[in-house]
Amino acid sequence: MAVIIGIDHGTKHIGLAISDETGLVAAPLDTITRTRNRQLEQQVAELINKKNLVVERFVIGDPLGLGGKPTQQSKLVKQFAENLQRLTGVPYTLWNETGSSFRAEQIDADKIHEYSAVDILQAYLDFKRSGI
Repeated sequence: MAVIIGIDHGTKHIGLAISDETGLVAAPLDTITRTRNRQLEQQVAELINKKNLVVERFVIGDPLGLGGKPTQQSKLVKQFAENLQRLTGVPYTLWNETGSSFRAEQIDADKIHEYSAVDILQAYLDFKRSGI
């Protein structure tokens, strides 16, 4: 069965979370650190292939500003999402990530990127399950 991957996109690190196959629970997966030679999108695709994951969708945190307006970082996240979809063929959903880093830091400051991705993905899974 396919899983959903949550992504907390940062300038230096990307936190990844994975859903269970039922789509109910998100768990930490990994943190990717940007390297000079490869794009982050490529590194995500390589990790997915290495772990033999079948991915149904990417849920990528969108750092919206006040009033839900896109920020400069939102533009970079959207470009990353489009490049990742082009590279993998997997669709994406941008999800408001407001507060995810704060909540993640309360859980495990050493794995803040992964737990931010968990927070983003769990919010998406809960919303999807609510049927709203």
